[in-house]
Amino acid sequence: MNFDNILANPPYGKIGCDIVNKIMHDVPHKDISLLGTVTMLGKHNKRLALEYVYIGDYVLNPVCKVKWVSQTILLGHKGSCNVVSATYYEGHRVEEKPNEIRVPFLRASSGVVRGSLKTFLVRNRATSLIMSVSDEDYEYIKTYWDGMNIIERFWWLHDHGLYKRFIEQ
Repeated sequence: MNFDNILANPPYGKIGCDIVNKIMHDVPHKDISLLGTVTMLGKHNKRLALEYVYIGDYVLNPVCKVKWVSQTILLGHKGSCNVVSATYYEGHRVEEKPNEIRVPFLRASSGVVRGSLKTFLVRNRATSLIMSVSDEDYEYIKTYWDGMNIIERFWWLHDHGLYKRFIEQ
């Protein structure tokens, strides 16, 4: 069977990766839109254009506000893109540098940036991804982090290299 359009939001984790791999390799289709993580979609960048999108806190039927649904996630659709790796380093392998921001491993792939400023400044180096920023950026984040919403936090970290970037070919 050949599908005209595939719309999918597979579960996270290994099962989601397996579902995406199966769809991409074994299910013929003309067009596709997938929501997922970098792990699920990133290796399919030759067949998918990838971009970060924000899912807000509303459901449509019936229309109501659900405060727990708000996240930045990856959207893959027909096309292709280049993947630019993130610029963080693993803290347990490198000497300490000035103005370090420590980010828990899970946050680098999920786009969930709800933590307080203390979470980013005081972390175990063995369980963190580390990013060293300029004096200006360090002062900026200390001043504004707690007042930023999760979208502003995500894009600040994205612009400073914490997340992989996807550039259209």
